[in-house]
Amino acid sequence: MEGINAIIALLGALILAGVLIPLGMIYTSVASLFRIKFKTFGVYWIKFFKEVWLVFTRAYYQVALAIDYLGNVTCGPMIINIITTKGWYKKHRAKLICGESEVTLSSAIGQAEYHGAISPNFRWVITGLNKAFNEEAHALDSYLKTIQTDCNCK
Repeated sequence: MEGINAIIALLGALILAGVLIPLGMIYTSVASLFRIKFKTFGVYWIKFFKEVWLVFTRAYYQVALAIDYLGNVTCGPMIINIITTKGWYKKHRAKLICGESEVTLSSAIGQAEYHGAISPNFRWVITGLNKAFNEEAHALDSYLKTIQTDCNCK
């Protein structure tokens, strides 16, 4: 049912956006014409485009996060099985967060790192994540943040 509600919400948002965004653009354009001074006119449009850019930036992050969730659901168990020490995945499979829809792949990897289960041959995965996200302990921090919320995955 949640999936159907999400589709209905998306369709509603697209319909409203199709009507309201063009009206808002017309309003914004007309309102800016009344700003006689060039300085005020320029500042108004610069702020407008900055705010539009921020909206798209948030949307990019949300799409990236959704892809990360999808990656954990589809590839998480395989990746954790590959990068952990022999037998660790099979032994702890029931308590692992890899494969859960509201957990990022980084958090799933962080869980294995937290338990010291990353194989020495795959430490480069941790190093790569840290460099990619410019953090000292990306996967581990992601996992710790996950267990601080409402996860039964300690």
